[in-house]
Amino acid sequence: MKTKIYILSLLGCLLLTMGACLSDGKEDYLDDYKSFLCILNSNEQDITFYNTGEPVTYNITIDKGGNDLNMTASATLKVLNEFDIEYYNNENKTTFKPLPADCYDLPSDMTVSFGEKELYKIKTVTFHPGKISALNTGDFTYVLMLELTDGTSTINEKNKYIIVKPTIYQPTFSLSESGFKLPFTIAEGVTEYTYELPVTLNTALTEDITCDVRVKKELLDEYNTTSSIEYSLIPDKGNNYTIDKLTFTKGNTTANLTVKIDITNLEGNFALPLEITSTKYAFSSENTVIIGLQNSAPKIRLTPDMMTLIGTDFADGNGFADWLDVDLSTQAQVTYGGGAPAFPHQVDIHLNSAISKLRVRYATRNTNQHPTKFIIYVSNDGANWKEIKVFTAEADGLPVSATTYYDTCPTMQLGDSYTYVRFEVYSSTNPNKFNTWALSEFELYGK
Repeated sequence: MKTKIYILSLLGCLLLTMGACLSDGKEDYLDDYKSFLCILNSNEQDITFYNTGEPVTYNITIDKGGNDLNMTASATLKVLNEFDIEYYNNENKTTFKPLPADCYDLPSDMTVSFGEKELYKIKTVTFHPGKISALNTGDFTYVLMLELTDGTSTINEKNKYIIVKPTIYQPTFSLSESGFKLPFTIAEGVTEYTYELPVTLNTALTEDITCDVRVKKELLDEYNTTSSIEYSLIPDKGNNYTIDKLTFTKGNTTANLTVKIDITNLEGNFALPLEITSTKYAFSSENTVIIGLQNSAPKIRLTPDMMTLIGTDFADGNGFADWLDVDLSTQAQVTYGGGAPAFPHQVDIHLNSAISKLRVRYATRNTNQHPTKFIIYVSNDGANWKEIKVFTAEADGLPVSATTYYDTCPTMQLGDSYTYVRFEVYSSTNPNKFNTWALSEFELYGK
């Protein structure tokens, strides 16, 4: 027992020299010894492994130095036990614990032998990250501590120990976008649209990995319960969409999920709710995305000269220009006060081409006087009008709060083709009951 304590006291003193570089150690020995041995990158070594399901290797390099490199030499690498590590903890105020033996594989032969001209020898230790990550670390750190010993040449005392401190990281994926997205601006004459979702892996892998992508209807059902617009699931028949495989090739950390949607047979509001999973690795954040398709009717490019205000006049703002500038901070209001012309007031729009499907979208003013009832009409001559639908705050949820968008979804089917649209206002939230109203934005969609 006394001999053991003496040996460990020496070990403790030597390990207190952590941080001494190899070159310093070699210089101390070059003039004094014909041949000596040491461990390159010795003492405490923080090593990072990723748990990819495969074992990983770590090389320990043993160096032969001295002023006579033609000498032969040999030594042995020895794993230090729990008793040795506990003594090291007491001397250095560390909390190390020996790594369980099933977490690593040692070379079958732990001896190193140098021929006359040989300067380096490598011993490879194989670690099992999955087993290491499953350990309960508590308030201590698992280490593999080895000593270079039994040398036929002198062993450098500053560089005879190595303490491998493995840290295991779990590869995880993350999406660049999640939640509900409206990625497409529907353009007239375009029926096919492509959505690419970048996915990132936090470390390159040593093998190809393909993630599972599935349509998850429950995700859309949950979204619809809180959305002011209800979206239908895109049918999986009729080639309405295709989902490419999401594959990370060996060594790459990014990949795109590509989804192609054909809107030829889709009218109204549709969505494709996707869940991306991997049987092997986790996602670091949300792993779902809902690709929304807000009607297949394109936005109609309106200009002020296409629009006419009937039954009243503008009182402030820049009239139709402020309704068409895609800027919620601007607005235009019709005549002020109690002397404003009686409702209804009409906005007539003369289109450049006929449409058979129509959707209206507008934004309320930034203060008050929001429409609470309006009717949509269509015509082909601007004189004979066909009523399409009556909208009221009570029945249709017209917004009565400032700078809020309202959409007449679903698309209104007109039954024929028309070149005129009328937006006819019958009441508003004017607090004095005056016949005035205002908008920040006004848009038409149709084809």
